[in-house]
Amino acid sequence: MRFNPEIHHRKSIRLKNYDYSALGFYFITICCHQQLPLLGKIRNGLMHNNDIGNLVVQCWLAIAKQYSHIKLHEYVVMPNHFHGIIEIGGFDQGAINCAPTIGNIVRGFKGRSTRVFNQLNRFPSGNSLWQRNYHEHIIRNETSYTKICEYIQTNPLRWKNDSYFVQ
Repeated sequence: MRFNPEIHHRKSIRLKNYDYSALGFYFITICCHQQLPLLGKIRNGLMHNNDIGNLVVQCWLAIAKQYSHIKLHEYVVMPNHFHGIIEIGGFDQGAINCAPTIGNIVRGFKGRSTRVFNQLNRFPSGNSLWQRNYHEHIIRNETSYTKICEYIQTNPLRWKNDSYFVQ
């Protein structure tokens, strides 16, 4: 079904008039479809990726190979979601017009990982690994960056208290 503004009343969760291709740091959270624990398990405070979780890591790391001006910082795979920090860095003078937005980067990551997920699991195309949309936070200063890095690093330790926790 195509988007119909008469029936679908989806509101954007992005900041109005913000340039999401702007240089800076972005904290991203992406949830698995129906928040299913597809990516692995947490045991003794450590995340143990399964094959799908390892595939997600490979697809995440491929982002930096695809875009020379993108740097990936802290990230963690959780049983049913993923957190990561993306830095958009400097561009060549001629490349500024084709700078990807955070939306382009996340869409590519989700699409690539879903295609490989479907091949790995022999699902017909159309099954999604990820929930629609994603959460992002623009990291505005070093204090915020440090707190978010700590949150990402310690997320598996706090799994039972996590808002995405499932048995």
